[in-house]
Amino acid sequence: MPAINQFKGQARTPGDPAPDATTITPSDTTDLEAVTTAVHLSEPGDLSVITLSGQVRLLEGLGAGWHPLRVSRIRATGTTASRIVIAW
Repeated sequence: MPAINQFKGQARTPGDPAPDATTITPSDTTDLEAVTTAVHLSEPGDLSVITLSGQVRLLEGLGAGWHPLRVSRIRATGTTASRIVIAW
């Protein structure tokens, strides 16, 4: 029997938990399948991203765990963090 979705039909707000997530491989050329609401790093390190305004930003020394970030791409160049999961 499928799980009952008691939230079906309700509008999402920015603080809501993400309804989906996936592991990604950073890429310098390919955007993520959706803009993130959060990024999880299993191993700490640097994260090179493209922001919603199209700017390349290097986020240095991020710890392992969840980070509330809205980005369209996680770049391979400059990213040292590993085992990255995005949520949207």
